[in-house]
Amino acid sequence: MVSVVIPTTNRPDSLIRLVASLQLQTTTTEACEVLVVYNTENEKKDSPLQASAFVKLLCAPKPGVNHARNHGALQARGTVILFLDDDCEVTDPSFLQKHFDSHQTNPQLVALGGPYLLKPQASLWDEVYHQNNFNWISANLTEDSRTMALLGGNASYKAFIFTKGYRFTEEIIYGGSETPLNTILALKYGNHGYFLNLPVLHHTNLNLWSLLRKAYQQGIGAALQTRMYGHQLRRVPNNASPSRLAIRFGLELFALFFIYGYQSQVSKKKLPFILIETLMDRYFRKQLIPRVQNQLTQLYWLQHAHIRHPVLVGCNSVFWSTYSGIAKIYWSLYPLFTPISGFLRSLAEPLPINPTSALTYKLRYRCLHVSKKIGWLFFKAVGLR
Repeated sequence: MVSVVIPTTNRPDSLIRLVASLQLQTTTTEACEVLVVYNTENEKKDSPLQASAFVKLLCAPKPGVNHARNHGALQARGTVILFLDDDCEVTDPSFLQKHFDSHQTNPQLVALGGPYLLKPQASLWDEVYHQNNFNWISANLTEDSRTMALLGGNASYKAFIFTKGYRFTEEIIYGGSETPLNTILALKYGNHGYFLNLPVLHHTNLNLWSLLRKAYQQGIGAALQTRMYGHQLRRVPNNASPSRLAIRFGLELFALFFIYGYQSQVSKKKLPFILIETLMDRYFRKQLIPRVQNQLTQLYWLQHAHIRHPVLVGCNSVFWSTYSGIAKIYWSLYPLFTPISGFLRSLAEPLPINPTSALTYKLRYRCLHVSKKIGWLFFKAVGLR
């Protein structure tokens, strides 16, 4: 028997669409049950669905998707428990039967799942979110279609793991909330199955603001996982290269706000400073500076080898002498960037109890430190140290 658990909140239209698609399954009513778990009693009372032998209406003890998932799993009667998000839709009439058969033919797997399908005429931001999910799954997928990562809105588990005491982490309200359980089960029982013949249609209906909000909340969820389990279980890799520039730009925005959400939980700095530091670290220190350094180094050695760069064919000696001077200035001033940037970052750190005296002390101490560093570099340059 398959038990379908659907945590839901404030999505009546999407919920009706999902339950209607489940009623069209080829499996008999006796072979499956649908448990709809609401966040509050008021939502359950105003439910557009009617309780029946096929559909059961429940209410989680506390708000949160993982409270709802755990509550539904404890009430389920099936040997296989399938979790679906309320913004999904099942398009394959044999979807439930395939999930059950996959567990029967793979008894060593305690969990398995499938992909999300992008709805027709999806917006740009839906495509970005879909690509991000694909990147995450691809980064964790092995050659034998095994993975530690599953999509929370399309994953099924053998029911015995919940009788053994395994639970979704209820402290994580949103953002990769299923990842700790999937990781713990994978470490205990081995990697999960990921099957392309188990897809669901995902109706995300995102705009720019809701996409960035998802990224920010997933970053917060990743920070909570790091704090609870000692390492970051969820990551957002960008290992694919979509052909469309708009998709790549959207993925960069998603990654940026994911890091922003993560740092907002692990750093004591104020949010504007966290955003500025994230931008500088991701795009200036890790991308722009290495590219400029590599280009300058390449041109510098090509000049000494008397090889003209293909881009600079036809440049005369005036250019090379000018460039040589700029390069020498750049490399002589580069050691000063580290203490100066450290000084500027230190000003963003939270102040002690007395702000006025603390700020004065900080400026004096940091300026003295930078001055000593510059003096040390000067004496080293002239050969006195």
